[in-house]
Parts: sequence; C-alpha cells; structure tokens
Amino acid sequence: MNPEVIPAENGVAYEDLHRGLPSSAQSGPSTGSSNGMELRVLTLNVWCLPQPWPIGSKDRKFRLKKLAEAILDENLDIVGLQVFLEWLCSPYTSWRLVWRQEYDRENDLYLPHRTSQSFELSQFIRHTAHGADVVIVTGDLNMEPDDLGFRTSQSFELSQFIRHTAHGADVVIVTGDLNMEPDDLGFRLILSQARLLDAWRLANPSPPNDNVSTPSFSQCRGVDRGGTCDRPDNCYSGQWFREHDESKRIDYILFKSGRMSVSLKKCEITMNKIPDENLNYSDHVGLQAHFQIDKEERQQSCEWEPNRPLLIEAIGIVSGGQRRARSDRAWFALTVVLAFCVWQGVIGLTLERKALKAAKQAMQQLLND
Repeated sequence: MNPEVIPAENGVAYEDLHRGLPSSAQSGPSTGSSNGMELRVLTLNVWCLPQPWPIGSKDRKFRLKKLAEAILDENLDIVGLQVFLEWLCSPYTSWRLVWRQEYDRENDLYLPHRTSQSFELSQFIRHTAHGADVVIVTGDLNMEPDDLGFRTSQSFELSQFIRHTAHGADVVIVTGDLNMEPDDLGFRLILSQARLLDAWRLANPSPPNDNVSTPSFSQCRGVDRGGTCDRPDNCYSGQWFREHDESKRIDYILFKSGRMSVSLKKCEITMNKIPDENLNYSDHVGLQAHFQIDKEERQQSCEWEPNRPLLIEAIGIVSGGQRRARSDRAWFALTVVLAFCVWQGVIGLTLERKALKAAKQAMQQLLND
C-alpha cells in the first residue's frame, strides 16, 4: 500500500504509512475483536466564567444545566471540560476531568504553566478502565495572542510532561483547548515530542484538491475543516464571524498507543446547539472520539516531524519572548517612575504647599495677636 502524506498545516505533524488499515476511522463504528474494548472521550470548552456578563460568561447557569443533561444522555467514559470554574475551588484552574465511577484512579498530578497574568494548570490522571492502564491529560493553554513565547514554552513543557508521566501506560489520551491551530509550532511540537496522533485529522483527511503549499490560515479554518471556535452557527460568535466562516480548530483529542494498541473508530463535532433552543452549549463546540483498544501491542506505522528543526525554531521564539519580557520590564519600571513623579507633583507637593500655607497663616495670626 502506498504511503499517504498528511499535510502538517491540516493538523498532523507526521506521516501515516498505512492509512488504509484503520478503515473504521473513516467509515464509522465497527465491532471490536474478542479482546477489544471501547473508550468514548469528549472534550469541550464550556466557557463558564462566574463573573457577570460581559466580563464573564453569558447564560451560564442555563447552559450548565443543559450540558449536564446532554452528558448524562451520552455513554461517555471520559469527559474533559475547560473554562469550568463552577466546580473548582482554585482560581488558577479552569478545567475538569470526569470519568466513570467504576474506574480505579491511581494518580492525579498537575503541571503549572506560567503566563503573563496568572498560573494555568494541566491535569494528569492515571486510572484503570476495562483493564487498561489509561493516562489522560487535559488542559487549557494560554490564549493571549501576543504571548507566542509563553505558548511555545507551555507546549514544550506539556509534551515533556506527557512523555515522562505516561511512560509504561497502555493508552494515552490528551484533550483540551490548546488555543493553537493545527499548523502552529506549539501544536506540532506537542505531536512530535510526545508522539501523539490527532484524532480529528485521522478521521477527516483533507480533500485531494487542497493547495497544501499555500501558507495561509484559511487552509485549516472553516466548519468543514473541524473549526471549534468562532463558528458562524454559534450564537456567541462575533458578528463578523457569523457572516464569514473563519472558525478555528483549537480543541483537540490526541492519542497514542502504549503497551496496548488503540485505533480510532470515529471523531466528530458534538455539543453544538441546544435542542429546541436558540442557544449553544458554549462559544466552542465539543469534540467526541470513539476508540477501540486491543490488548495485543502493535507497532505504530507513523513517522513524526523531526524534532531538531522544531526545537531550533522554538528556541528562537522563546528567546524573542525573553527579549520582549525584558523590554516590558523596562517599560513597566519607567511607568512606575513616571506615575510616582505625577503623584508627587500633583498630590504630594500640593499637600506640602497647603501644609506650609496653614503654618504661615498660624504664625501671622500669632503676630497679629
């Protein structure tokens, strides 16, 4: 069978050498083998900030209620939710991992990501599902568009976190709102360093007439390309995005085989519009994947993008972020000095002048007496 190259700008930084083998990834669910087991995974950026609109999220309580009803109706094994502060006590976390109660939980770790404004965390859980040692990682990476250096460093830290914590696992699942499009360096770094596969990209290969040589974001944007944010069919999207299909694919389900073989049966968009309502579950849509796990270990037939060019490019971006941080520090220091000078000139010296004036008047009054 001839190899088929999947373009990197469409979401996969590797070459799948046997695309014809996992036919279920294109034709929908199929019956598993006698030793097989199924795993259903959902990820969704819930957009449930507790602050009042417009600072926080709109229709938060109603959407949460409908979302809970929809999740209960689905036969899901793992649910990864992001921007979900409603259930959490820590102000630095905005995600939630939910799994079936009958699964044994073995480990629970957190990876802190430093941003320019706060700390963000990625959650790691290791548990046993259907007899398989499954490692699940979910997170919500930095969304600030100007912090490319931070996002790149977060991507590298997350890839190393997955590599070391998932060692010896049977199956590895990574979900979350990564705030990166498929051709971004950070996303390619995660795929290459952690040897992960993009579920959506495997289940929805690009049309053959795509011009893969065009370095344009339009090549990986749009509803038909798996856009999960700023969709024209979402009531919470801005006016411009509702009129132009520039939706971005920034929510992902990534996976890889460990001691067991995991194959993708299907991956599809879900949790979009609330039934019988003119509202959506969130400003993002959900992504659901259905996996088949076989206990027999198989060799993965993929070649990932070389690490060295990615790391060299990442070092350059992080170095640029360092220079920007030093420049910002100088500007902040100058701003503090200017603010102090203004305060001293307008308020401090005014108070001093009034105090001297009052003392002078008191002295003159004593002389007149």
